Amino acid sequence: MQQPQNIAQLDLRCGEYRIRLMSPRLVSDDWSRWLADPKIMLPRGLRPRRVSKEQLGQYVMRMHANQRAIIGIFDAETDGHLGVLEMNFDRKHLIAMVEIMVDTHRVSLAHVAGEVLPRLLPRISRRFGIDKYVAQVPQTNQQAIAYFSASDWILEAELTDEIPGLRDGRRLTMMQFAWFPTPDPTPST
Repeated sequence: MQQPQNIAQLDLRCGEYRIRLMSPRLVSDDWSRWLADPKIMLPRGLRPRRVSKEQLGQYVMRMHANQRAIIGIFDAETDGHLGVLEMNFDRKHLIAMVEIMVDTHRVSLAHVAGEVLPRLLPRISRRFGIDKYVAQVPQTNQQAIAYFSASDWILEAELTDEIPGLRDGRRLTMMQFAWFPTPDPTPST
């Protein structure tokens, strides 16, 4: 990504959802609640933690300054905050790492990802020249593994004992999925 202002206009309807580039003013109490919720965080291989809206606003600004997009997922009708999609861009290799977190008490990760990713990722690819998307999912996140396995993402690697587990001192295997955008057809001359 070139400059944060280049993506500042991101406001896209994706089925039942609306996605917007996060800003400190869009940070919600819901996001803070998800980060403290063991049922949302433990499957992601992360410890729940208390974070204020102000800290999340600072995080959003830091990440955008470091070429990492933080995109909010909202209900298109009620504007309720339902999730966050983070993308880390490797411009040299034209790759984007994707992480998605949703309020699994209110919505299905598979449904949200199925509506949002197929509409958003091709748009990001065209705008920023991304050739490949990668999602690394810990073995404990069965909802995400089910989504990526059933979609058009490819299981690219199983990274055995990749990250420390939160229980029993065991390490977790990461499942690495990849998605390649379809190139735009070249106009015939």
